[in-house]
Amino acid sequence: MKAHIIENNLVINTIEVDDLTFPVSDGQTLIEGSEGGIGWAWDGTALIAPPTPEPPPAPIPRSITKAQGQAQLALEGKYQAVVDYIAAIADPTQRLLANIAFNSTNDWYLDSPFLNQTATDLGWLSDPAYLDTFFINASAIKL
Repeated sequence: MKAHIIENNLVINTIEVDDLTFPVSDGQTLIEGSEGGIGWAWDGTALIAPPTPEPPPAPIPRSITKAQGQAQLALEGKYQAVVDYIAAIADPTQRLLANIAFNSTNDWYLDSPFLNQTATDLGWLSDPAYLDTFFINASAIKL
């Protein structure tokens, strides 16, 4: 039969025994082991599963495609705000560069000066995690 060796209220090992009279060291207890496993807690009457660890955070992509970025803006209802922002840039050279950054690049980079300036000017960086979340969500879009 399967049995757990309990020490300090934790399962420290699981072994095969003929019965629960199998000798264990001082400070240890032997209990029936059909449930649970190493690392489980023992409260004296029942085994308690260890807490499930939180999954690691999604990696933050350093870049996304222009299509993914524009699609994510559309999904968030922010696409037109960017178009209007670019159209309102007074300096023609800066407006042209902004149009190129928004419409003609193949990839958008998390550290892009235009992207960060736009996000700042439109108030999106009031949430410090906004761009990270934006890039994570956009990277999942398959067009």
